Amino acid sequence: MTNFLYSLVLPQVLLMETLERNDFYKRTFLLTIGIGSIAVFFVYLFYRRIEKAIIKIEKGNKLSEYEFIKVEKSFTTIESFLFLVGALSYLLAIVVNVSLEYLKNGNIEIRYWIFRTILAVFYGLLNGIVVARLINYAWIDAKHALNIRYLKDEKHKSKTRSKLIIPSILLLFVNISFLTVATFNFFDRYAFTYIKFNFILKHFLSLAIRFIIVDLIVFYSIFLEHQKHIDHLYNQFDIMANQEMDLSKRVNIVSFDEIGKMISNINIILDKLQDSFLQVANAEKIVSDLSLKIEENFLALKDESLILSKIIKDVQNIEDNENKVVEKTNIDFKNLIITIENTVSKYKYQNNFIEQTSVSMKNILSSFQFISRLTIETSQLFESLASN
Repeated sequence: MTNFLYSLVLPQVLLMETLERNDFYKRTFLLTIGIGSIAVFFVYLFYRRIEKAIIKIEKGNKLSEYEFIKVEKSFTTIESFLFLVGALSYLLAIVVNVSLEYLKNGNIEIRYWIFRTILAVFYGLLNGIVVARLINYAWIDAKHALNIRYLKDEKHKSKTRSKLIIPSILLLFVNISFLTVATFNFFDRYAFTYIKFNFILKHFLSLAIRFIIVDLIVFYSIFLEHQKHIDHLYNQFDIMANQEMDLSKRVNIVSFDEIGKMISNINIILDKLQDSFLQVANAEKIVSDLSLKIEENFLALKDESLILSKIIKDVQNIEDNENKVVEKTNIDFKNLIITIENTVSKYKYQNNFIEQTSVSMKNILSSFQFISRLTIETSQLFESLASN
């Protein structure tokens, strides 16, 4: 695209003739194909690491910190490489064209090639920036697929201010350099020629229209890449806002600048907010479990209270029964004492009776002994009498 714009303006600035213009178009086309093919090949080599990382993430795996740093460096390397290709390709084209002209004619027009070199330097720098911005636009989806959530290294992050201001300044220098060279060439060629004002007006008006077209396309390309990042972030936030609240979701970073760092900080805030909600949920669970335990303890205490009341009632019943038993025992004991007293008195009476009986028995026994002795003596006496 930038080569087309360059081809649109440069022949008009340098006042190329038809044959020279056609030759310029042909060489530009061939150099674009050659340099572009080589650039695409090297970009693919740099992109292979990114491609492997995307495939790994699509399979459900996570990138290590080392792999993430390598992927981020691959994006930066590709951007820097394309900037150099875009910036140096016009100088390379100048070298090729000068060499071809020298080989063809044996000499070169110094002033003409000095002008072309100046224009090639300024436009090459602008082209490098535009190409780098457009490749970022093309790779927004690839960056989104990597699920990049955090940026740690702030020193090497690009700035949105520089991404917008530097191309604008370069575009201003391109306009000034092209307009200066165009004015010098025009009045140098027609210095000693009578020309009408309408011819001058037509020439510079045509040139101004071409500059306006180039400026608008370049500005649109630069702001398109910036706006694409904003739109992509807006869509992510819009999806998160319209769905149910899910603190596990994060915003993917698609630009390694202060906007990307801002999104990284937002993700860190969401992490802390999620941790806070988890802590609150855990605290709520602890309180809920504690309330259940208190309720269980209260029910257990209520059951124990009922059991204790029953025990107290049983103890009271036992105490009443014991009192009755004690009272009955007391009465029985009193009756026993009376019985014992009566028994003792009867025992005393019986003892006296036994003693009297014993005395009587002793007297009777003595009488029996006396009678027996008398009988024996009588018997002996009768025997003696009989013998006599």
